[in-house]
Amino acid sequence: MKATIDFLWDTGRQIISFDGSRFYRPTTFAGLKKCDNVLVGEKIDSDSRCKDRYVMIDYNVYVVCPSKAMHTGGTIRFLEIL
Repeated sequence: MKATIDFLWDTGRQIISFDGSRFYRPTTFAGLKKCDNVLVGEKIDSDSRCKDRYVMIDYNVYVVCPSKAMHTGGTIRFLEIL
C-alpha cells in the first residue's frame, strides 16, 4: 500500500489517501505508517496540543496534521497537508 496526495473533493485542501483512492484514506499517523513509501517524524512542537508532524512521502517532506470535516453522512477524519 502506498500513500498518495489528493484533494478533498473541490475544497482545494490537500489530503493523504491510500493508492490514489477517493474513499480510503488514513485517519491517524499509525495508519499512515503502514504505507511502504512513508516515514513519519516526531511532533513539530513539544506542546501537547500540537498534533502536526513532518511526514516524508516518496522523497518529499510535508507538514501534516489530523483534521476533520462535516459531511452529509457525518464527520470524516483525514490527514491534511499544510
